[in-house]
Amino acid sequence: VMTILSGLVMGYDIDKIIQIFIRGAASLVSTAFIVPLARGIQVLMTEGNITDTILNSTQKTLGTLPPIIFILVCFLVYILLATFIPSSTGLAAATISIMAPLGMFAGISAANMVVIYNFALGFVKLIAPTSIIVMTCTQAVHVTYGAWLKASWKYTLGYLAMLILLLVVSVFVI
Repeated sequence: VMTILSGLVMGYDIDKIIQIFIRGAASLVSTAFIVPLARGIQVLMTEGNITDTILNSTQKTLGTLPPIIFILVCFLVYILLATFIPSSTGLAAATISIMAPLGMFAGISAANMVVIYNFALGFVKLIAPTSIIVMTCTQAVHVTYGAWLKASWKYTLGYLAMLILLLVVSVFVI
């Protein structure tokens, strides 16, 4: 409905409105496949005791880290994963069932693990070339990705430092 109303306000004819709608809907199709696929992987991992095996082996290494180091390692892991799994729902479905219990082994609450996930995902959505937000915005204003990185790297590093500081503080608060 909003597409039609927006198109009419913009003065587009019905054919152009339909083309825009189809283009927008097409971008959602991948998400419609990613979410059930990620859930399927999660079920297979749980039913096949793969999740338990991963938890057992990682608990012996990561679970023994001090909470502050653990949080920073998890943040880095989530940054790497979010770069390759751009779907926020897919990333959560694929990882949170392992990361939340792992956090508990290290003395980190499940709520804090969600904070780590969100911070890392938000950071990646800000800088990664796999981020639809970054690529759409840079294309909309006719700026290359490289030029945007060159102009924003100082702010990005400041943002990263702020996220790390907040994560360290969260160990004592959450």
